[in-house]
Amino acid sequence: MDKKMYDFSNPNDVAEIRKLLEDDASDDPELVEENTGEQQKPEVITFYNTTKGGVDTADQMCTFSVSRNTRRWPMVIFFACLNVAGINSQVISIANKLEPLKRRIFLKTLSHQLTIGQLARRSLNTSGMPTHLQSRLKRFLPQEKPENTPTLPPKRRKCGMCMAETGFRRMTNYECKNCLP
Repeated sequence: MDKKMYDFSNPNDVAEIRKLLEDDASDDPELVEENTGEQQKPEVITFYNTTKGGVDTADQMCTFSVSRNTRRWPMVIFFACLNVAGINSQVISIANKLEPLKRRIFLKTLSHQLTIGQLARRSLNTSGMPTHLQSRLKRFLPQEKPENTPTLPPKRRKCGMCMAETGFRRMTNYECKNCLP
């Protein structure tokens, strides 16, 4: 294939594009079919048609897109990379003969598996983190308590109920027996 470069300053000028491609086709005698005598498509178009199959397949496979409306072009590229990575990981999963899942379920489990490491690191230091985020971290990453460590009894403290009513201080683990219902 000869290397050709086309530059269209006005992308809406379809007539100019057609004329250029038709000129390419009429100049080349090889683009006329021998059997029917009809003109073949220009080489640029046939090359594009033979190589565009991957794009169509990717668009069909990407039924669940992560892209959002944004004006920032780096985010658009990042979202497109995530879409392609999701498609590629599902193709590899199917090729490895793992259990085939629906695309939505596959992407959901993939996203959970990819974020578990970051969630575990973030859950180690929760000081200064809002409580609603702490509760969500606990929901997604349940803290595993070691079974061999003995639980210490709670420290004895003053009963808050007695202190408020009588001013008398009683030391107890939770509430004194006078304050229990």
